[in-house]
Amino acid sequence: MKPRLVARGPNQAWSWDITKLRGPVKRRLFYLFVLIDIYSRYVVGWTLSRRSSSVIAADLVRRTVERQSIAPGQVVVHGDRGTELVSKEVVHHRLPGPVRQLRGRLRFVEPLLRWYNAEHRHSGIAYLTPEVVHHGWVEAVQEVRQAALEDAWKASPERFVKGPPRVPQLPHEVWINRPRSEETPERMLPKSVEQVSQSR
Repeated sequence: MKPRLVARGPNQAWSWDITKLRGPVKRRLFYLFVLIDIYSRYVVGWTLSRRSSSVIAADLVRRTVERQSIAPGQVVVHGDRGTELVSKEVVHHRLPGPVRQLRGRLRFVEPLLRWYNAEHRHSGIAYLTPEVVHHGWVEAVQEVRQAALEDAWKASPERFVKGPPRVPQLPHEVWINRPRSEETPERMLPKSVEQVSQSR
């Protein structure tokens, strides 16, 4: 049975995956390990390595749990076995061709992930940035946005054929493998770091 996983706020469920980046010669790759919060779309942790290893993934989870101050049992970690998690949005965004050294890749990956977290406005989270949603700044940002829309409405109401504009709202919940209406929703039990390391 497919795992059912739901998040109704940040740091309840993370998904992790590995994206391959071209190295200096054919068939030599770098591996970008990424942990992303499925509710906020925020990259909570990442590392770049010359090899793909479950040990590296488990270490990334451990370090990210510590850095995010996650309590035991607070977060579920889901190992994505489908399409690469960040390839379209992040990794293939202005990355150069093959780079000889790992340091060279880091120079491009670090700013891209900062851009994704702090500047990229995601349609799935009401065109807010992952950073705003993850850190709980939604209410303050939405108030500013709504005030700007109301000013625009007052100045030119004819521009808004559907009436006074409202800022888009965040979804109440985000699912991995959302159940059909006839199925009973269930939440995956949290995996230990050891289980995560074996899930690849």
